[in-house]
Amino acid sequence: MEDLKVNREYKSSIFAILFGSEEYKQNILDLYNALADTNYTNLDDLVYTTLEDAIYISVKNDVSFLIDGNMALFEHQSTYNPNMPLRGLIYFSHLYQSYIEKCKDSIFGSKLIKIPTPQYIVFYNGEDRKVADKKVLKLSDAFIHEDKTKGFEWTATMLNINIGHNKKFLEKCHILWEYSTFIHLARTYSEELKDVNSGVQKAIDECVSKNILKDFLIEKQSEVIAMCLFKFDKEKYENTLRNEVRNETILKSIEMLYKLNLPFSQIVASLQDSFGYTETEAINEIHSLYPDFS
Repeated sequence: MEDLKVNREYKSSIFAILFGSEEYKQNILDLYNALADTNYTNLDDLVYTTLEDAIYISVKNDVSFLIDGNMALFEHQSTYNPNMPLRGLIYFSHLYQSYIEKCKDSIFGSKLIKIPTPQYIVFYNGEDRKVADKKVLKLSDAFIHEDKTKGFEWTATMLNINIGHNKKFLEKCHILWEYSTFIHLARTYSEELKDVNSGVQKAIDECVSKNILKDFLIEKQSEVIAMCLFKFDKEKYENTLRNEVRNETILKSIEMLYKLNLPFSQIVASLQDSFGYTETEAINEIHSLYPDFS
């Protein structure tokens, strides 16, 4: 453990502050009630367990807490990440270790240690329109060899909270709808104005005028702008990298298929199936490498 490098410059997020801070504890209780279809009202029933001191490089633990024998972990993602089950497994190992140490129990004893039931939810609000309203990500999808015994599984339930998705759920949790609305406006105006700072400021002004996250945005305005600048710049950088990798993969695929002397129509169909191209897009991509091939 001593060799692990901890990221001491942990940059929080609007989601983590809005749902993971004691001053806004009602928000996370409302969110949990909406998810679990419960009606808890006592804020003391919820105890934060977020691993703020165990943030490893490039990995963030957003919000985790104990409530009525359940250990919930809520993660927020603006990019689709199939590795969330593995990340969750790592997070929960730390959470359970801390829980057991506080209970002063030993996993090496003959007594069965009862532990809180895990609940792992990933809230997605990125720009990929292909992400479904709900998707269950499985750790077994990452196994090198198939677990034919089906004896081990760990999942992450991903919910798309972009405006236009999971409408009934967002209606049940108004604070989450407000958060999603603000992010939607900030992203939209930043693109329209070609400037993140101006776009976020316009989104803040509009939300305050419409009583959307009003008190939060007034109190935390400078922090919100700074976090949005970091968030959107990071998204743009990651999207650029993904596009570069995708483009390189496509070109290599075309070259390989061409060298196999496959018919033009078959290569077109392969690009459509593998990369979601339309027929015209696939043809143009092939001709960018081999103009005379048809």
